[in-house]
Amino acid sequence: MNAFFEENRHFISIKIHKEMRSLTEDQRLAHYERDLKSEVRRRFQLHYSKSNDAKHIRNFYSDAIDYFKDFEFAYLIKCIYFENNAEALLKDLAPKLLRSVPAKFQDDFQFLHLLAKCDRDNFIDEYLSALFQDKLGLKLSTSSTRDDSNNPEANKLSEWLGRCLRSESIDKDVALVLFHFIKYWHQTYAITIVRYRNYNKNVVLLTKMLNSYKALEPSQIKFNLAKCVNFIRAEVSDLLPAFISTPYIDSAEKALARDKSVITGYLVKLQELDQVLAQNEMLFKDMTKLSWTQLFEGHCAASNSFKHLYLGAIRHRVKAGVLPNSDDLNFFSDYKNYARIKNRASDADVFKYIVRANYLFTYLDR
Repeated sequence: MNAFFEENRHFISIKIHKEMRSLTEDQRLAHYERDLKSEVRRRFQLHYSKSNDAKHIRNFYSDAIDYFKDFEFAYLIKCIYFENNAEALLKDLAPKLLRSVPAKFQDDFQFLHLLAKCDRDNFIDEYLSALFQDKLGLKLSTSSTRDDSNNPEANKLSEWLGRCLRSESIDKDVALVLFHFIKYWHQTYAITIVRYRNYNKNVVLLTKMLNSYKALEPSQIKFNLAKCVNFIRAEVSDLLPAFISTPYIDSAEKALARDKSVITGYLVKLQELDQVLAQNEMLFKDMTKLSWTQLFEGHCAASNSFKHLYLGAIRHRVKAGVLPNSDDLNFFSDYKNYARIKNRASDADVFKYIVRANYLFTYLDR
């Protein structure tokens, strides 16, 4: 029974078939993204949430693939992957999925490789084991799931993360591991977290990841972790199945919404993660588009560990002979702007450096 199609027959007939009949492939994709995607996702959610029966879920995905494969293939296969019975669903739907792969599908997370193995038992666990052994040197074991003193996953992931941060790692390679680690974390610790409200593993993982980052000087960090984590967060946001967020895609707000009794220690670590990601993002910020005033204000707002980034950009601009605009001239010519920071030595020195480099000497000796 094609229940999803029957509920949405008119919408599919008019919006997906009739109105896009004369469009090229690129035009269809652009039209869908701009005008239809949010409505389709709403209809997906509405039908999906009617029942958690396995047959209902299976039939929904089958229908959705049939009628929206050109537009939502990547989204649907991610949803299936994060279902609790993902292995059974993928085995069942593999022939249809493999026939439905769009020409422009970017298989960033090796789903096609996974589908090719779905004739074997435990093929998801097998894939995860091979991936983590190769990338992290981690041999998976379920024997210590409830043992808070044994944290091989946290140890290996944080060690690997430290290596990635120190090298110019390839975004897609890091994203691949972080994405599939979400699946592993959910299927391994969902019961521990939900039934027993035990957040110890989450706290340990975050602590070790944060320590790996903090052990490095800003000058040692070569990888834009914030960009990668934000990419992963976007990839798993708005998926249909409910799954336990791996700590690095979680937030204090979401954690509290799920569980009002979540431990304070976990919330503190989530907030600390957001601060670290913001600092990491600053390391890779394109400062060429900032005005002289914005560069100076950025220097003032930055922590001591990051002031050198703004100072370096300011020195580069002076060397390149970039002139201030009228707003900059007004800002640096106003004594009040100097007076408010003149007792902060590093900020005052930078202010005077900018003023002298641009021949605005009038009030510095007041």
